[in-house]
Amino acid sequence: MVWRCVLAWLVVHTAAKTVNPRVKWGQNKEQLFISVIVRDLDASSVSVQLTSESDLSFRAKSTSGEESVLELPLREDVQESVRWEIAPRPDKWGTTTLITLGKRHGHRWDVLTSTPQKFKGLIDKDWTREDASLEPAEEMTLFDDAENVLRLTERSFNKTLASQTCLVVAARFPWCKDCSSSDQTFLKSAAAAKARRKKAKEWKKVTFAYLDARENKRLARQWEVTCSHNCEYLVFNEDEEPARIKSQFEEAKLLEELRRFLSPAVTEVSPKEADRLKASNVTALFFGSKDQKEYLMFKRAANRMRGELAFAAVFGEGRDHIELWTESEPMTLKLADFRDNQTVLETWLRQRSVPLLQEYDWMKRETYERMKLPLARVWYDDKSPDETFQAQVKRTVTAVAKRLLGRMAFVKQKKSTYSYELRDYGLTNPEEYPAFGIAENVSWNCRKFGLETAAFAASAQEFWSDAELSESKLLEFCEGVLAGKIEESHESGPVHTNWTKGEVKRIVWKSFQEEIKTPKM
Repeated sequence: MVWRCVLAWLVVHTAAKTVNPRVKWGQNKEQLFISVIVRDLDASSVSVQLTSESDLSFRAKSTSGEESVLELPLREDVQESVRWEIAPRPDKWGTTTLITLGKRHGHRWDVLTSTPQKFKGLIDKDWTREDASLEPAEEMTLFDDAENVLRLTERSFNKTLASQTCLVVAARFPWCKDCSSSDQTFLKSAAAAKARRKKAKEWKKVTFAYLDARENKRLARQWEVTCSHNCEYLVFNEDEEPARIKSQFEEAKLLEELRRFLSPAVTEVSPKEADRLKASNVTALFFGSKDQKEYLMFKRAANRMRGELAFAAVFGEGRDHIELWTESEPMTLKLADFRDNQTVLETWLRQRSVPLLQEYDWMKRETYERMKLPLARVWYDDKSPDETFQAQVKRTVTAVAKRLLGRMAFVKQKKSTYSYELRDYGLTNPEEYPAFGIAENVSWNCRKFGLETAAFAASAQEFWSDAELSESKLLEFCEGVLAGKIEESHESGPVHTNWTKGEVKRIVWKSFQEEIKTPKM
């Protein structure tokens, strides 16, 4: 009886025994190839899955019932999809399960796992699947020996955040060098801010910090850290969600950008103070209670939109709405209209807070990109001496912009700088000013629509001189683009107008549709 119990105990515990399988790995720039090797593998028992963006789990049994388990914390994040197959040829250690993973960031990994000591003796390099052309990355960073910059970790972050008024973080992967130039400015700015503290106490609130995004994956995912030339810094002050600011190549400009965060994002004012504020600034006013969750969303929007407009709050009024005061007219958004949706609030504010019509330059590109609206452009001859005519054009476009507020943005552009753009709108041959076109968005390859003023008047000058005609046709054209009723424009040569029978006729984009529909023989 005793021997039976001992035998049963041995059977149970032998069956429950698990072992770590052998592993080989190779890579190219975009993928990992991981071979997990189990002797006498029962192929039907194989289970492969990602338990997180950087944790691989493998389980399988041998034909004798021995279970092989691999819980592998990967060095970096990978793509969600997992492909695996049983290799047709066995390895000297057993049968191979080949797992293919896509890298989240395309570059050479130095090691497979973030805990190499734990798997010492179990992981080998698979040189048959290693891209030998991949060069090892230089992983020394500018921040390794930097003074005046804190080094953050996931363990220390919350404690550091609680003790700092304004925390500016550069989150970087050590192998990524895309932001090296701007990060030198970051370090210089940290030193300059320290020097300013002696004269201005407000700079004592600012702390510069660095986070290694590879070693602190959870925060890197949360902050959506990437390796790209779009270098940003995260600013933590009044909100649990960081504001993002662009990098600069001059420390004075970066410090000026940070100065916006030294005062509260939302100013608490009385009704009389609110009247004075909205008379002199583009202002968003919150009316309601400080305890409302909508106020927290308003405050978060204010933190993210620092420098774009003024934000203030009048508490205790019981009106429960937001007023936006701009150059055109005040607008109201009820709190119920954006309840539980931060994006709706920020989009509503951004689409209505820019001037109805302003001069465009490349530095405003990001402003219009965030608005997520079609962009109407009027090109004007900036060398023209006729100021009265130019003022008439401005009044016409502004009137249309006012009617389409929140649906389309409007800018004016100088002929001397932006005349080359007319080609993509089909507004050359002939090239006349003012010219008017609409881009679906601010990207260079978006769809574009050009208004042919020749269809309504003998010349562009005559079209724009008639205020009633130009305003009505502009509005009709804009509404047509928004409704999807206007065909996309393309570059076009001049229409062949003096063609005679027997001569080869030049077909261009502008005349293509007409020639196909009603050819002249």
